[in-house]
Amino acid sequence: MDEPKYKRVLLKISGEALAGEKHFGLDFQVLGQVADVIKECVNRSSSDRVSIRIAEMYLIAAEAGSYLPAELEKAKGYLLDLKAKRLKPEAMETQRTKVGAMDAEQLRTEIADERARELIGEGHRWMDLRRTTRPAIVKTYKDRTYTLNANDARYTLPFPQSAIDSNPELND
Repeated sequence: MDEPKYKRVLLKISGEALAGEKHFGLDFQVLGQVADVIKECVNRSSSDRVSIRIAEMYLIAAEAGSYLPAELEKAKGYLLDLKAKRLKPEAMETQRTKVGAMDAEQLRTEIADERARELIGEGHRWMDLRRTTRPAIVKTYKDRTYTLNANDARYTLPFPQSAIDSNPELND
C-alpha cells in the first residue's frame, strides 16, 4: 500500500448526513456504518487516530429534536446530558429547572449559546450564523459601525469563476 498523503485528516460529518432516511435526529444505523468505515481506516495503520467531538453530536441531536414537538423532551435531555458533564451538581439543578421550562424557540437559543461556548475557536460560529440566519451582526471598529443584516448576500461566498466556467448552470 502507498504511503498515506496526509498524516491527519479532520472529518466533519453534518447532522443531515447522520439523520439517514429519518431526516431528523440521529439514525444510529447510519452512525454505526460511519463508525465502521472510520474503524477500518484506523485499523490500516497504528499511527492513525480518529477524533469525533461527541459534544457536537449531542448539540446536533438537541437542535434537530427541538424542531419536532414529539421530540422536544428528548432534545432537552441531550442538552442537559452535555451540560451535566461540564457543570457542578449544584449548578445542574438550576439548569434542569431552566431547560425544563423552555419552549422550542427558547431551547434553540440555549443550544446556539451552548454551541458558541462549547465549540469556541473550532470554526463553527460562522457556519452556525449562516445556517440559522441570525438577525444582524453589528460591530464597531475605530468609531465606525459595521452591520451584517440577516440574509445579506455577504453571508454566502460566490462560486469561483473557474467552477462557473466549467458548469455555466451552477448559479441557476
